[in-house]
Amino acid sequence: MQIDLEKDASVSESFDEIIKLSEKHLDDGSINDLRHYFDSLLAVEIDEDDDTEETIKLIDMLNHLILTIPKRIDRLLELKAPQVIIDGERLALETIEKIMYENQRK
Repeated sequence: MQIDLEKDASVSESFDEIIKLSEKHLDDGSINDLRHYFDSLLAVEIDEDDDTEETIKLIDMLNHLILTIPKRIDRLLELKAPQVIIDGERLALETIEKIMYENQRK
């Protein structure tokens, strides 16, 4: 599957593209977990930020997530969040890192 990581897209379109890219790395259950993770992120962003419809490059979105998810994990650990939430964050980070690694190899 060839996806243009430099194409401008909305945040929700970028999340859809990440899901498509992750299909070769994850089983169906993990893909559904990742989809749910992105849906919850998008819901929070819409509530907090009216600029979510701003177009971005998918590669920028991936880089942003790689930088911010570890901070979210640290904060969740501080708050003693349920392990299932922390695991969801880790799954998302691992998947995004795999996508970036695969893209760099091409």
